[in-house]
Amino acid sequence: MMEMYFWLFFTAVVFTVAGYSMKKKKHDTELVLKAIDATIEKLIVEGYLQTRGSGDNLEIVKHTDKV
Repeated sequence: MMEMYFWLFFTAVVFTVAGYSMKKKKHDTELVLKAIDATIEKLIVEGYLQTRGSGDNLEIVKHTDKV
């Protein structure tokens, strides 16, 4: 029975440390968002995504909608 409590405690510690380390990696999150933005921009430029509007009013339209 004591072994089970040890494993539960060990698991809690591991995931607490993992969560703390993920929180500190905000910089990585910003890099991912920049990569996503660059990918979407490239898809728009190459014509794979259709858009309506421009600037802050830019809207990606569904493939079933007409531009």
